[in-house]
Amino acid sequence: MLSVAAVMVLLPCLLDELWISLISQAWSSTLITPNQRPIPPLAILSAMATFETIQQCLLPTSNSSTPQKLRLYRISALQIGNIMKQFSHNAAKRSHPFSPVGVSYTISSTGYVDTLALANINSVFCVDFHHHPSQLTKDFKELLAAGGASSTADGKEWCLVGFSFARTAVQIHQATGLRIRGVDLSTLFSRDTSKPDHPAAIVQKRISKSVDSWSITSLWTGPHSQTDAAYQISLQAWLAASVADKSYASICTATKVDSTFLSTNEFVCLSQMIAQSDLSESHAPREILNEFTSATLDKDGKYSVNNARYKTRIRRSELSQVVITHADGRRHIGLASRTVGRRTHVSVHGSGKSGERISGITVIGKQEPTNSERSRDEMIHLLLTGKKNIRASAFIQTLWLSKNQLIHPVTPVVIAEDIANSFTADMNLNTAQRRAVKEIVGHRPIVVIHGPPGTGKTTTIAAASKIWTLYSCAVWIVAHSNVAVKNIAETLFKKEVDFRLVVSKEFYEEWHEHLYTEVVHKLIRSDELPSNAKEMRKVIGSSRIMLCTLSMLSNPALRQNGTFEVIPMERLIIDEASQINVFEFMHIFERFQKTLEKVTFVGDPKQLPPFGRDKIKAMKTIFDLDAAVGRDCCFFLDTQYRMPIRVGDFISKAIYGGRLKSQHPIVDSSCVAFIDVPSPRGQEEKHGVSWKNQGELETIVNLVKHFYKTQNFCVITPYDAQRAAIQNSLALARLPSDSVYNVDSFEGNEADYVLVSVVRSWMQPGFLTSENRMNVLLTRCRKGMVIVSSRRFMAELGGTKTVLGDMYRHWVGAFNATWVDCRHVSSGVADLPGAPGPHRTLPRQVAFRNTGPITNGHAARPAPDMASLIEFPALTVTKTPILPGTWANLQVKQLRSVDAVSKYSLVPKRPATSTKMGSRGEKSTQRKSASSTRVNGMVDDMTHSSKREATTLGSLLAVPAQRTLSTTTIYRRKH
Repeated sequence: MLSVAAVMVLLPCLLDELWISLISQAWSSTLITPNQRPIPPLAILSAMATFETIQQCLLPTSNSSTPQKLRLYRISALQIGNIMKQFSHNAAKRSHPFSPVGVSYTISSTGYVDTLALANINSVFCVDFHHHPSQLTKDFKELLAAGGASSTADGKEWCLVGFSFARTAVQIHQATGLRIRGVDLSTLFSRDTSKPDHPAAIVQKRISKSVDSWSITSLWTGPHSQTDAAYQISLQAWLAASVADKSYASICTATKVDSTFLSTNEFVCLSQMIAQSDLSESHAPREILNEFTSATLDKDGKYSVNNARYKTRIRRSELSQVVITHADGRRHIGLASRTVGRRTHVSVHGSGKSGERISGITVIGKQEPTNSERSRDEMIHLLLTGKKNIRASAFIQTLWLSKNQLIHPVTPVVIAEDIANSFTADMNLNTAQRRAVKEIVGHRPIVVIHGPPGTGKTTTIAAASKIWTLYSCAVWIVAHSNVAVKNIAETLFKKEVDFRLVVSKEFYEEWHEHLYTEVVHKLIRSDELPSNAKEMRKVIGSSRIMLCTLSMLSNPALRQNGTFEVIPMERLIIDEASQINVFEFMHIFERFQKTLEKVTFVGDPKQLPPFGRDKIKAMKTIFDLDAAVGRDCCFFLDTQYRMPIRVGDFISKAIYGGRLKSQHPIVDSSCVAFIDVPSPRGQEEKHGVSWKNQGELETIVNLVKHFYKTQNFCVITPYDAQRAAIQNSLALARLPSDSVYNVDSFEGNEADYVLVSVVRSWMQPGFLTSENRMNVLLTRCRKGMVIVSSRRFMAELGGTKTVLGDMYRHWVGAFNATWVDCRHVSSGVADLPGAPGPHRTLPRQVAFRNTGPITNGHAARPAPDMASLIEFPALTVTKTPILPGTWANLQVKQLRSVDAVSKYSLVPKRPATSTKMGSRGEKSTQRKSASSTRVNGMVDDMTHSSKREATTLGSLLAVPAQRTLSTTTIYRRKH
């Protein structure tokens, strides 16, 4: 006997099966009305499925073929086969020999298909895939796989069409397990697959120029909610069918997107990438409040907006609108037409009046895709049209695809371990750094460097780059942020290592020119890139090291002007890799699969994760792929030089399991102070989607005013509303206001003194529970840190569940620390790290001892020369003082040796007769005899005694190849 619970579970399925049976019988035996006329399929479907009428206002209805109203049917996956009759019924009325079916979809919380919309020019069917997605009918399977291969009852061919159809095909395959074939409208009318057309532009081009482009664009970019998601994808699918109906000739000759080009493993990989991309886009804000200093109406009737903050600046985009709100509540809506430096020109509908006060500016929609996003989408499209293949990339095979597929490793010329040992011995590196450098320039094709805060990640990168550049090896160094790239550039410059740095005009001009003062002569602006390889060689000169952001690496201008011919993509170092979704590397590995020999990932998984990872749990970085990379390819930098000893020791135990050692001249615990701002003065306040704390804001202003305005300081807070409020308050008080940061934008930076505004004060700690954010927050100081919060929050309320609360309890228990009253700060009588109270009546006391080179007893080498701590350079100029000594006097000498090169690579070796670009851009001649070195400085003419195959990176690196050569090179200092 079935239990009541079992019956309740089975009943919906039985009813669905009964529904299908009735419909099948109704169609198989022609239903007859009392007047002996057959009931049309639409009538049957209308009677048995939920439908509603949509009033479409997107396309003009002067043409009789464009309906004013559409029927929207909502059905389950079990009912999906019945729409075929309706499609056949409508296809019979069309004059074209094919019947277009538009496709679109919404995603669930996991990023995969939740609702699928299928449309012809009259009706739309929204199929719920939330239940029973695998129980599909034969007819529906034929429709999805058709793309011109299957016919309707009247002999007309189905044709699936959609915008960004390659992504859609992968998502539908993931939901149904079916192979998909169809036409991508986004690239159909574009000459360049890297620049697909927006849907609104396609509709204007193929149907009517008079359509409201923003009404169409907002279907993809406007604010979304679950209630209107079905409505939006219904119109997306219907627009696709309408465009295809007007583009018969183009559809017939189009290259089909066909999922049969991909293997099962490739589908799994791409579906994960697209799901994460779709989720990231769905979580992205659709409204951004612009921060501006002025907005005036010019003589042309355009508003000239002076942006105050780079992150919220108004950018030119066809996917967004600008809403300008006046003080009296009136609004003007327009488009950003031009951007120059900090100023954006906005063309508005209607006319404004000069001198009117603007109360707010909001950007609605989204920005244009980045270079990386365009490259990723182009790769997906070319893979599904059979024009590209990711199976040939050994890096993609290793990181994503089946490890059982054969990888054919071959050997590049790399630096042998004995040579690297000799070189690093003269570079003033600690033991962990020396090992990391040897591995970076050594035989492993993939190296992962885990570097906690202040451990010298940029110095390690610079040291490896110096070794390579002496051999004239081409090296590309990229990072997630411009600040990280700038930090590497400064280190290379201090060590007299030649390089070139490519920076986007948008980031540089008027916004961040001050960051590049020291390296401006090494800088190439993106808008000043030469147009051909010959001119690019002149600009690059003898440098073999190129620096840029990860997004800039995908800039088509670098490919079009031959930059990768001058500096080939052979060795790639990726800084801040822990902030980058690992899928962002896939299109790079595919594009450079013929030349890329070695990749080094540098970062810290204990610091900031990729943007959106808190909402997209499946998102991974390279540090999450231990099984693919292998633990023997991962190396830990174990000594930090930034933070005072006590701070470093706490971070080591709380975050790094005691593995992090510290070297620093400041050992006293008074380098950290806690300021108590009790309620109600220090009460948290909700501000939109963020939080503020007025009491903490006032205390921060007093800290700057009385204690730190002449020091090298910064203010960090977890909440952007508090950041903006502090910055504005400091500016109004005529105090330094350009060093106030949200914690999410401060990784890679540091300051002598860090002032922290915690903001939260009650039971819910919010962002403070993020160990990664707290690690960044607490590891930025070089001399001291002041934490502004409330004692009760830390000791009794929400702060007890955070790393910040752990730090407070540690300071109380280990050092008997006490809270400083915020009133003593406002009156200037408190003693704080590095800043004795200016108004105290007692003799001033130093807040902490500067003891000279003191370590925690575990460091591997003497402390760096930091005698002049008080004279640290400004934050905007450089990071922690670079260790003394230059590498400019290192040179190459020839010595006799054997087995002086390493073992393996993941890419095919270039033929011996091939040419290679020299340090000045000239092509070298054919290889010399076995006892000579190559023109560009690399050791040459090695005999390979064996070629090996491996199925995983682990086996790839397990057995050393046997190699010999007659001469080798080594680095020594000049005497």
